[in-house]
Amino acid sequence: MICVFPKCGSAGIHPHHITYRPAVVKHLCAKHHGEITRINSHAARKYHVTLSNAFRWHLWYKWIHGETKRPRVTHLDREWQDNL
Repeated sequence: MICVFPKCGSAGIHPHHITYRPAVVKHLCAKHHGEITRINSHAARKYHVTLSNAFRWHLWYKWIHGETKRPRVTHLDREWQDNL
C-alpha cells in the first residue's frame, strides 16, 4: 500500500482515521501520519473540543491540497509520536 498523500510514494503502513463514525481510514507513511495527527491535535487543543467529523474532513482536505502550514512539534506531540 502506498501513502495517499499527493506525490509521496512511500509505503503507507500507518492507518489514519479521518472519521470514526463512520470509520474512514486512509493509509499514510510515518511522516505524513505524524503531520495530520499533529494538525488534528493542535486544532482540538486550540478550540478545546473533540473534533467533529465535518471538521476532521475540512482539515484533511486543506492538508491534502497544501493549504495548511507544516505543524510544529510540541512537547505534547512527542508523547504520542514516540509510539508511531
